[in-house]
Amino acid sequence: MSEELDPHKLIVDFVNSNIDRLADSVSSAMKGTKNVIRARLASTYRAYLKRVLDRHSRAKSFFVRSEPLPIYEFFVPPNISSQQRVLKAPGAAELAAVAPAAIVSGSGGCGKTMFMRHLLVSNLVQQHKMPVLLELRQLNAGRTKVRTALLDTLNSNGLRADDEYFELALEAGHFCLLLDGFDELELGIRARIAKEIQHLAEKYPQNWIFLSSRPDSNLEGWQGFSLFSVEPLDLSQSIELVEKLPFDDPIKAKFIEALRSGLYKEHESFLSNPLLLSIMLLTYSDIAHIPSKLSIFYNQAYESLFQKHDALKGGFQRKRRTPLDIQDFATAFAAFCVQTYDRREFSFSRTKALEYFDQAKAISGLDFDSEGILDDTVQAVCLMIEDGLEITFAHRSFQEYFVARFITSIPPAAKEKLIRRFTKSVEPDSVMQLLFELDPYAVESHYLLPMIEKLQKHIQFKGRIGVTHHLRYIQAMYGSFEIADRGSGAPELRLVALISNSALFDAVRFALVNYDAEVSTSPQSDYENLQRVFIKEYGENALVETKSLRTNSPFLRALAKYGGKTLWGTENLRRVIQIGKLIRKRHDEAESSLEAILK
Repeated sequence: MSEELDPHKLIVDFVNSNIDRLADSVSSAMKGTKNVIRARLASTYRAYLKRVLDRHSRAKSFFVRSEPLPIYEFFVPPNISSQQRVLKAPGAAELAAVAPAAIVSGSGGCGKTMFMRHLLVSNLVQQHKMPVLLELRQLNAGRTKVRTALLDTLNSNGLRADDEYFELALEAGHFCLLLDGFDELELGIRARIAKEIQHLAEKYPQNWIFLSSRPDSNLEGWQGFSLFSVEPLDLSQSIELVEKLPFDDPIKAKFIEALRSGLYKEHESFLSNPLLLSIMLLTYSDIAHIPSKLSIFYNQAYESLFQKHDALKGGFQRKRRTPLDIQDFATAFAAFCVQTYDRREFSFSRTKALEYFDQAKAISGLDFDSEGILDDTVQAVCLMIEDGLEITFAHRSFQEYFVARFITSIPPAAKEKLIRRFTKSVEPDSVMQLLFELDPYAVESHYLLPMIEKLQKHIQFKGRIGVTHHLRYIQAMYGSFEIADRGSGAPELRLVALISNSALFDAVRFALVNYDAEVSTSPQSDYENLQRVFIKEYGENALVETKSLRTNSPFLRALAKYGGKTLWGTENLRRVIQIGKLIRKRHDEAESSLEAILK
């Protein structure tokens, strides 16, 4: 996508190419002759698109915070992949050609929100459908339905549409609906919102619906939606991004040479992530190596930001309004972060931010000026961005790092309560992963061991895994199996399972990934055989509830032998129980050793 976009020409060309089609399909909802309706729509569409482009084709970022800049000046569109294909930096039309209803999933810092904005702009450039971008976190405030929020978004951006017009336009397939940040929804409303989005896709199939989210196991079962993952940046894309960033040119040149000379290959897991790559550039002139742990990486970034950062002014150190040293500042900011994270708030008004900092004084036991520390987090330390009337984190992962840091510093009883509270969100964010690096004993004691012991009790495990234990395990984790059309454009259907206990599923996966490097896998032929067994036993159109499975079922026997990242097989169950034994043994030995020392 070209960085040089002429918004006026883009809007005029889009409206001219689409106005007849748009007017024909909604004319029954408007009064006047066709020419009058056409002129009125052309005017209102131009006003709407101007506001949408002003808002979404420009942005502030981690490096660019003084004013919104065109997104292509600091953003490299990523590749995305499904199980069937890889799409190279697709625009909206390329993605819709494969999957008109798609979920784009990726970890923190991979650029999902910018990618959704890229889809919006590319859709206009390619002159296809009217874009509507909805930040799903707006639905956290009440019981607003997705359809209502989409109509409100049209009206708030100047389209002046009523419900009759919106219904006709949806039926005609006018829209490219961009739903950003499913993972930012409060846990209690996600199931409802998921049903509403899937209903929209089913009822109005002529529209394009693209949703972004951090990884969430529940998204895998959405009927009719293709699931795509954001691909890591390759070396050429990483270099392209570094070249775009507004930073000292000699340092950039040296950093790019290091990337080409082996730095990228050695630390690909960090340097293929746009945010972490940007942070590494920030710290490159001070730090000669890249740490192996993400928590150390964020700590180094924080220290660099606190001590010397003004990326656009050659290392100029901006004077801070608060006298707090680097440790106390982190403590105060961590107390701010834990409050906002607990409420799933990632942006807030200045007044609300000041309220959180006032409360942070009581939580941290530190005395500081709330106005001063808020200004410092935005202007001097650059952990947050002020954009219009909203203040947001420079990136959500900073919030998550400081939440993990906060938990490590509080008394044991409070630590246990927060860990149990926050493990409801293990899959979508990195708080527990970061905390596991900082305080593994606490995560093991208050999260992993209780969950593994709960699993063992549920399956009535005594010492050896049998078919009955495996059946209970499947019934505890999953609600049903079926052969489903995943909407991927591939001719074959796929066997999918509906996860019924996401907390248990996430705990099992967390244990396997952190202690076994990766979960057990199986070749594609094993999956194909499993699918054939299911169809032979139940039929291609069956939806089989796990409570109806029996120990003599050929399908259950095939599940037991299957490895795979789905966690269906007995091997992964056996390994997670063994992990629990090893953790318990290590804790007992550590406690015995400590008691011996203290005698």
